[in-house]
Amino acid sequence: RRGDSMALPAVAAGPGLAGPMLDQAPAWVPRRSGAALPSAAGQEVPSFGSKAYWDRRFEGEESFEWLLGYEQLRDEGLLDMVCPDRSARVLNVGCGNARVTEEMYDAGFRSIVNVDISEVVVEKMRARSRSERPEMQWLVADVLDMACFEGGSFDVVLDKSTLDAVSCGSPEIGENEAVARMLAEVTRVLRPGGAYLLVTLNATNPLFLRMPHLSLDVTKRALKSGGVRSTICVCRKRPEADAVLEARRPAMLAWAAEVDACVREHWPLPPPPPSLRRAPPAAPGGG
Repeated sequence: RRGDSMALPAVAAGPGLAGPMLDQAPAWVPRRSGAALPSAAGQEVPSFGSKAYWDRRFEGEESFEWLLGYEQLRDEGLLDMVCPDRSARVLNVGCGNARVTEEMYDAGFRSIVNVDISEVVVEKMRARSRSERPEMQWLVADVLDMACFEGGSFDVVLDKSTLDAVSCGSPEIGENEAVARMLAEVTRVLRPGGAYLLVTLNATNPLFLRMPHLSLDVTKRALKSGGVRSTICVCRKRPEADAVLEARRPAMLAWAAEVDACVREHWPLPPPPPSLRRAPPAAPGGG
């Protein structure tokens, strides 16, 4: 059953999670689904969490813009909100073959790094931009482990439906662990005060932002474009986020992996460990 969840003992959330539109949302509980994206009745959901799926798709596809494009992000004021300074260092996770960052570059954003797990699309995009956008970077990287970047390296992380794909899980890793790893890495590479701009097709995915190893101020809104309704979250990294992540990441990842194992076997879900039920670390200086 897609989107099912089971009530568990209370998990102490990070101190910054109750942003506008999220303050009345329930605490995060593990997802028990096997597919995180909606599909037409009777149609099988593609293996969005599989690298092989994307390699095959990108072999024969030149460009596809997931959800909102550059003009929509600009006209809705979202780009001005997260990166008013065009010198901001921007990381586009799961870039695919979308044109959004190419158009951002043409509008004056020069410090953009694009990453994708598919070598196929990275090589294509690198070749496509080489002559006209020489400062644009295209790298092969897994959003679940971005060790190629130091902590606090970016002012903005742009995510247009990559969380959607990751939250579908894969044969190698379950969806709760995959999302926990991805959001930990997104938080780590952001500077304090930096913004994670999430555009998602699944209206329940913002609840992942309440995972207890995260500390984000979240503003959420809905936007309909071309008949498709997207949910947009602007997530600001709080001052204590690195301390929260360091203290809680190991327990969170272990618990998420255990949850996914229980989901696969149709067992009752395990309760969170005590360390995730205690209050998280405070901001430096007690702020």
